[in-house]
Amino acid sequence: MRINGDGVRISLVFPPSKVGGCFRGDPELWPPLGVLYLAAVLEEEGHTVDVIDSTILTRAQYETRINSIHADMVGISASFGQIEATLNLAKMMKECCIPVVVGGPGPSSMGPELFLTWCDYVVKGEGEETFSDIALHIEAGEMPPVKGSYTQVNGSPVSPGTRPPIKNIDAVPFPAREKVTITDYVKHWKSTYPKAVTSILSSRGCPFHCIFCSKSVFGTKFRARSADNLAQELQVIQELGFDRVWFVDDLFVYNRKRVKEICETIRREKIDIEWACQARVELMDRELLSLMKSSGLVCIAFGVESGSQRLVDWYNKGFTLDQCRAVFSMCHHMKIAAHAYFIVGAPVETPDDIEQTKGFIREINPAYAIFSVLTPYPGTPLYSQYNPSGDLDELDDARKSAIAGQEHAEKKREEMEEFYAAFKAERGEKPLLLGEI
Repeated sequence: MRINGDGVRISLVFPPSKVGGCFRGDPELWPPLGVLYLAAVLEEEGHTVDVIDSTILTRAQYETRINSIHADMVGISASFGQIEATLNLAKMMKECCIPVVVGGPGPSSMGPELFLTWCDYVVKGEGEETFSDIALHIEAGEMPPVKGSYTQVNGSPVSPGTRPPIKNIDAVPFPAREKVTITDYVKHWKSTYPKAVTSILSSRGCPFHCIFCSKSVFGTKFRARSADNLAQELQVIQELGFDRVWFVDDLFVYNRKRVKEICETIRREKIDIEWACQARVELMDRELLSLMKSSGLVCIAFGVESGSQRLVDWYNKGFTLDQCRAVFSMCHHMKIAAHAYFIVGAPVETPDDIEQTKGFIREINPAYAIFSVLTPYPGTPLYSQYNPSGDLDELDDARKSAIAGQEHAEKKREEMEEFYAAFKAERGEKPLLLGEI
């Protein structure tokens, strides 16, 4: 916490991704919550913060904003698909002698050496406290090693150690949505769908162990916001003009008591906003689904991954397909749209597994299905298993499998998408995205 001083001028940048965002004409646009959380914390500390959000900008607008940066330091948040744009921007800023701090899922999972050529600090894990400390040092005219990050000393990456996760996330201020053109998000959704939807985060951390999932930012310890704290942010979002929220938590339903408290608080406070979330099938039952629906739930998404129990087990998902069948049946009966995520391209996947997945999709009939290619992201058990030497191209984005022998994985994904579209057409149904429900 700052004691004195006027703070520093900070530009926080969410760079363009290889997939998604306004540059790519994505119909579903989400504000960069991680950057906006960071902006809120830094402004609370007395710094002056500007946010450049490529999600909602055209390419020309983004480049104009980047070329107009006049700051004491620049922070860049990067997922795996944003690494190339991040490094290009970092190089540009360093050539202007502006200190650069990088963080997010990509830098948190990958070796710091890739970034330290052009970045002064590489933040590992949650960024709010670490970035705040770095800003204080830059304000003081110094750039020492800072806990929770790597910096370069005599040509080698150095870190004083990891920073523990934030225990009380109720203490973190709400994302500074006013730092982006939030009205443009509302307009974008309303121009495409009947409902304007935005994202919200109610918890951090996941204790489960799916082999393809990275926990490099929020870790494995589940930490949750209180129902009252969450209700306050829901009211803010409602006032901004959104009709619906998407809880982007990995595990919104992990703590059953908390979910009940959230539902009861939404009803008690008469917060008239619809919502959707992600969940695990083994944590759901009819009672909980009914309570969630009574407080505004319209859609719930499950990581089904495969219609082959053998593959579900290989992914270390920890549930059975019978549990999936039961939960999707409940959702259909209650008229809750149930989305499903599927993965193709596992090295142990066979043509029979693909056919089993098609049959399972016919059984559960998800309102919408998303098919992804299995990719060994750095920091995941899958990456450790299939890339022990660390020689896979870390700059390569998802959308193709880096596992040897899976060069046709993208074709498998296209095959599944075509199958799903044909299946829904046979039933006279349209796949429903979140804004269409």
